[in-house]
Amino acid sequence: MNAVAPRTAASVDIDRVVAELRRRFPGVRTWWGQATKQWWALTRDRFGADRLIDADSPAELGRRLERLGVRTAAPALAPPMTSAAAAPVRPTQISAPEVRATGAVQSIRAQEVRMTIATERTAQVVRDPRTLIPTWAFSLLAQDFRKKHHVSHAYAERVVGQLLVFLKAAGQIRREARRDPAGYVRLVPSRPVDEAWHAALQRTEVYLPVSLAFAGSVIHHRPVMDDDIASGAALARTIPYLHRTGLRVDPEFWNEESGSSCCPPECASQGGVFLGSWEGRIPGGPLTIAF
Repeated sequence: MNAVAPRTAASVDIDRVVAELRRRFPGVRTWWGQATKQWWALTRDRFGADRLIDADSPAELGRRLERLGVRTAAPALAPPMTSAAAAPVRPTQISAPEVRATGAVQSIRAQEVRMTIATERTAQVVRDPRTLIPTWAFSLLAQDFRKKHHVSHAYAERVVGQLLVFLKAAGQIRREARRDPAGYVRLVPSRPVDEAWHAALQRTEVYLPVSLAFAGSVIHHRPVMDDDIASGAALARTIPYLHRTGLRVDPEFWNEESGSSCCPPECASQGGVFLGSWEGRIPGGPLTIAF
């Protein structure tokens, strides 16, 4: 019978268990969450979608990864545990999405995921997001934000940089979704990045070319607040896609921002509304506007 580790993991060799999980599931990032007292994995399912998984025990985490179709290196074996860790296996029902906690617990989990990913990427070379667009265009966006919010020049440049990271990640998903609609994933900005987004939308001669360069189409902004955002799950899902761009992700603009939106409660139903056709009033085909 597979043993279940206690939530504290005090009676197991955490490093040994993590090493065994990574051996069994090559390419899957696994870790023990000190704050959440959960075992975690960041992987992709059989359809190529990024999935963030948590479980009460290493054995249960392994079973969930197997259900997702994650490739194993060898027949699944429970990670070695001490006799003190033995306990009956509790039946678990898997719901979708896997990240289902709400409120403060979800905020802690999202922060832990961000901190873990950031730590593991410190040794990697990342690109400065300001290099994505011409210097004059970046300066305009930073100046607009600084004048509107009365912040320092350095802060304005940093938040605009994080806006570009977000738009780049959203653009990559848009391009992938055009090839395979099943690959679409909704990303959401943090509150400070959303404020930079609002300012950039008013500078159309910069925002439109940025959208076209990143997504091949306009990246629209829709005000919405729903359970996915309020629980922190949407932001937790967004973080890995930001890092996937290879651009510098500044933790200050993403930590402790779960459940935030520019949308007041009365607009919560507008985000998913299909706005309808323009009935031939605008030309079809891709827009081609250069910097």
